[in-house]
Amino acid sequence: MQTMTGTDDLPLPEAAGADDWEDHNGQHFRLISSTCRGIDSRPDVILYASAVQLADGSIDNGNQIEQPVLYIDVKEERGLTAVQARALGTALVNAAARLDRWQQFTPV
Repeated sequence: MQTMTGTDDLPLPEAAGADDWEDHNGQHFRLISSTCRGIDSRPDVILYASAVQLADGSIDNGNQIEQPVLYIDVKEERGLTAVQARALGTALVNAAARLDRWQQFTPV
């Protein structure tokens, strides 16, 4: 793991995992993400949140590297039932709320 002075002990936002610290044009950061989650009866539909945590512990709003985003990965190309579509909608709303909380994250 690459060590950046003063950053290894920075806390993560709630429900986030982190990659190693990186350097981009002098800006220290690490990618954080939520757990990949499928929807009921469609484990091939995967949703997760991703963001950039800066060396001061804040979450990048897009001014430095990249704004927080949601990814949806669908392994099989087939339609969703109404029940599955509602489950995906609920998962998207919950993941968007997580991104909102991450953007308000202030490290202690």
